[in-house]
Amino acid sequence: MWTLESISCTLFLIVCSVIDMRYKKLPVAIFIVAAAGSIVLIMLGNADSILAAGGALIGVFCLFFSRVTREGLGYGDSLLILCLGIVIGLWQIIAVLLTAFFSAAVYSAFLLAIRHRGRGYTYPFVPFLLIGYMGVLWL
Repeated sequence: MWTLESISCTLFLIVCSVIDMRYKKLPVAIFIVAAAGSIVLIMLGNADSILAAGGALIGVFCLFFSRVTREGLGYGDSLLILCLGIVIGLWQIIAVLLTAFFSAAVYSAFLLAIRHRGRGYTYPFVPFLLIGYMGVLWL
């Protein structure tokens, strides 16, 4: 079901995907807007506080993972997961991440097999978050 929340998250992820593909960085201003939107949704009562806290916990774990792996998963990606987790909640962010990591793994296998890219090749992750979010919305 398309709500204002899902439409705004989709448009936000599209903008972030374009920026991530072009510059491989996400500006801090994007996260300020996302954090403000997350807080407004919680204050309006559109989000369940316990599920939002669980989604935030997943984002904090991703930030910790980024720190431990020296940005194997970038800080921008982790902050985006944190903001998205607050908005959509614990169970949906887990489904989004599972779909995103699976589609990124398929893309990586394609790059290794067909394009002969090495293990050190990096690519933006936000488009896969968009794919995961759209998959969760449609299912």
